[in-house]
Amino acid sequence: MQHLDEIFKMTFTDSNPLEPQINSLLQSVHVVQNLGSKIGDDVVVTAIILALLNSLGTLKTILANSTVEPMLAEVKAQILNDKQC
Repeated sequence: MQHLDEIFKMTFTDSNPLEPQINSLLQSVHVVQNLGSKIGDDVVVTAIILALLNSLGTLKTILANSTVEPMLAEVKAQILNDKQC
């Protein structure tokens, strides 16, 4: 149950680098999957989008309103690229 909370209640912060925070969320997903629960990439992408910082509001809106279902690796790369700019 703890890992599900980490996945769906996580909010990223400015006080730590974003990539390790995303990786932590992904680690919780892997733990839950290894316990036999099926969590699709679309759910993981949604959890990541919801956890994004308010300062990334434009990116959050773009990702959330995409007409094409974004791939997990693409979303992570786009977030990290946007954060570096």
